[in-house]
Amino acid sequence: GIGKSRLLKAWADGLATSVGIRFLSSSPSIEMKDVELLPNGPSYLVIDDAHERGDLEVILNGVARVKPELKVILSSRPYGITKLQDELNRSGMSYDSDKIITLTDLEVNDAEALSKEILLDPGVNGDVGLARKIAKITKDCPLATVVGSRLVGQGIIKPELLNNEKKFRDTLLSSFRDVITGELGGKEPGKIRQLLDFLATVQPFNPLDPKFQSAAENVLSDHFDVIIRNIGVLEDAGVLLRRGNHLRVVPDLLADYIRFETAYDEKNGRSTGYVDRVFKHLQDDLAVNLLVNISQLDWRLSANNAQSALLDAIWKQILSELEVANHSDRTFILKRLKDAAYYQPQRFLNLVEYLKNNPSKTPEDPKLAGLYKYTHQDVLKELPEILRRLCYHLDYLPRCVDLMWEIARGDLRQTNPHPEHGIRILQDLAQYDIYELTGKGVQINELMLEAVKRWLSDSHLPEYVHSPFDVLDKLLDKSSSTDTYERGKITFHSFGVHYENTKHIREEALQLVVEAVKSATLIVSLRAIKSLSHALSQPQSLFRRQVTDEELAKWQIFQNQVLDGIENIVKIQKHPLVYVELKEILAWHAQHGHSEEIKKRARALFDSLSESFEVKLVQAVDQNRDRDWLIDEEKYDYNKQMEMSLKFRQKVVVAFVKKYPAPESGFAELNRLLQELEDCGKNPFPITFCAEMAKRYPEYVIGVCEEIIKNSVSALAH
Repeated sequence: GIGKSRLLKAWADGLATSVGIRFLSSSPSIEMKDVELLPNGPSYLVIDDAHERGDLEVILNGVARVKPELKVILSSRPYGITKLQDELNRSGMSYDSDKIITLTDLEVNDAEALSKEILLDPGVNGDVGLARKIAKITKDCPLATVVGSRLVGQGIIKPELLNNEKKFRDTLLSSFRDVITGELGGKEPGKIRQLLDFLATVQPFNPLDPKFQSAAENVLSDHFDVIIRNIGVLEDAGVLLRRGNHLRVVPDLLADYIRFETAYDEKNGRSTGYVDRVFKHLQDDLAVNLLVNISQLDWRLSANNAQSALLDAIWKQILSELEVANHSDRTFILKRLKDAAYYQPQRFLNLVEYLKNNPSKTPEDPKLAGLYKYTHQDVLKELPEILRRLCYHLDYLPRCVDLMWEIARGDLRQTNPHPEHGIRILQDLAQYDIYELTGKGVQINELMLEAVKRWLSDSHLPEYVHSPFDVLDKLLDKSSSTDTYERGKITFHSFGVHYENTKHIREEALQLVVEAVKSATLIVSLRAIKSLSHALSQPQSLFRRQVTDEELAKWQIFQNQVLDGIENIVKIQKHPLVYVELKEILAWHAQHGHSEEIKKRARALFDSLSESFEVKLVQAVDQNRDRDWLIDEEKYDYNKQMEMSLKFRQKVVVAFVKKYPAPESGFAELNRLLQELEDCGKNPFPITFCAEMAKRYPEYVIGVCEEIIKNSVSALAH
């Protein structure tokens, strides 16, 4: 009722006639064939009350695919912004959250002018002297100004009530509803009133749905043939608006008031019990609709510091159902409930924590178990999608991402085919958005950095399927991308991450990586080296974006910081496998770095890590690691590679037997090294090394073989 629809209409009227503009009808559901009818070239599509649409993603994806030059204008109520932002992000359409226009109250003089216009209408013929008082009370809602002025002018509301703001507002909306029910209800206005109460609570509804019909009969204690006739009367009068097969009460101001009055006892500050009574008769989508509608009301009351507790009883019922539900039922209930999470963040956070820590003890239905047996893991897979919705409330983000990490770190599924995977969602949250280029979009990145810090303190990291560095890597990106849909194809757009705006995040992330590489836990150290490699890489020319020399020079500062970190690491970390991994990432930059400074520093570090016998031994037994000489070669020569590898292994064999002259000690060292490599996920290939040893020292190798026979389950044995 604040006038956003009229404002959009006035804006459209002010555009040049040559500009194509379309308003999306609120009635039908939109399909792709409808989107194709929109004008070509630069034009506008206005979607009013976008938060109420269930087909918004279809529309946005369709526009991006077949009408890429079209600009979309969305309007929403404040409580719908979170849901709208989520749908925009999932659609791939870009928007600037800092350019959202928030409508404020009318100035009293403007509201007074509007009131006078209504009071002077010949059909009203009211006292314009009352316009100022009406304006002061209703300036926050132009629709209330219009309706209030008409009702006062026609004598339906007594002018004396203007001295009591609260009583006037209550009477205004009550009278508005009474006029509707009185005019349409004939001899039974009470039935129309009760029907409106019910419909406003469960909307949008499909009158042909048997579950709706059953619920309506039970709640209204009437036959459905009577109910459907009254629904038809309301629709014909314009009080119900059809969108596809579904209907809803309009205007929103009336629906809001009905829900408020039926659900909330304002005098005592508590629930009336009406929604609890209705909820008992609802199933599936209708139950979710009620939850969303009342959650929105509860959200607004909470914003005004009113403790409404409207959903306490319903929430207890939901929790009771989930508590006794088996895994499959829990999974299906969560799929239906998740869209209400935007409006009830605390309740859903508590729900996620409960379900995460309390697997169902109820057995599965044996009829369904033969097709697919649900487990607690299926329930856990539904929770990240709920937590993602809660993350749009930044106060909840730290706890939500911690829970998501706890759930997802052991999820064996690959992340790419599963966008609902917790790790995938965490990566999406950490990834730099195009709006960080303005310096305004890094708050979530900062919160994700703090989250990774917390996760890295866990002593059980080696036991998990996924690593915190899977998320941290996104904070080390130098290039990022967005995607759009255009004429049946996905187009990826690359952009360079802004060096200055993200500098503080990136440098702190690098420090976390450097400290992790120093870890005494080898598997943690090796995973951190992958992130170190990502940090050292130069910006990429993705999707035809050209990286300029100026951009490369700027990132060279950070690359030098990474090399500083490696120098710091090797002062403390002495494990030869770590050195071999570091050499691999240094070798490329020593050959192909974009600047001579980077090349020289990388080469010097590479050479310093190549000197020890322990490093050479790892290279000799680990497949394809015996190629240091390639760093000086301009092109690959297979014959030379075979020759050089053979010479390298022969030298290491001689040094090995010299250091471990007894076959028993030689077996022990080789076995220890191979086991360590396997424990770290490596696939060592010691056959060629052992073959060279057998040629040069056959008696020694016989002794080693005797030890293998004694230790048949050893790493060297298999």
